[in-house]
Amino acid sequence: MTSPIVPPDSFNSRVPSTANTNRHTHQLLVNARRNNKPVTVMDLLKAAKLDQKGIIRPKIGDMVIFTYSAKHNATLPYWDKFPLIFITDIGTDSFRGINLHYLPPNYRAKLIVKLLDLTNNNRYDESTRLKISYQYLNSARRFREFKPCFKMYLKTQMVSQFVKIHPIDWDVVTMMPLARFQKQSARQVYKDTRQKIRQYGGVR
Repeated sequence: MTSPIVPPDSFNSRVPSTANTNRHTHQLLVNARRNNKPVTVMDLLKAAKLDQKGIIRPKIGDMVIFTYSAKHNATLPYWDKFPLIFITDIGTDSFRGINLHYLPPNYRAKLIVKLLDLTNNNRYDESTRLKISYQYLNSARRFREFKPCFKMYLKTQMVSQFVKIHPIDWDVVTMMPLARFQKQSARQVYKDTRQKIRQYGGVR
């Protein structure tokens, strides 16, 4: 059964589920929703410093956000300074994943609902992650919209540590306006993404 996007009125009721692992980060999101106050990536980074001890080594299927400086920014048409990705594979010098920021919000909401069908359990705790790979997503027609936002990132170009998003907050953070596209507006990026999705056969 497809997991729904959690509506705003149920957001505060989920606080106890995060235990102590992401307490400050989760409380930041709760307060932002309660007070209708925007959250920035810098806010998340500060909260994560209180929650995350030592270097975070994310696993395949985790959602992370970080600060990035594209190595080939001079030749790229645009790029996201604050990627929000589900990691699909990790190499020695790089990693790849789905940067949800490249999708227009309505497409993003549809994709996260479908991706939640791929969790390894229904607990939405520290053990929860997506069971995903590029090969699986590329072979499934229902995930066509992932293609324009599948990106590779070099570890040497990371400007910050990873902030691991607790699974209970995936849906909320997914819809936050945290993207910071360089060289083009979000409107232009979304226009390009829609065109690419149409070329791939549209969204199911």
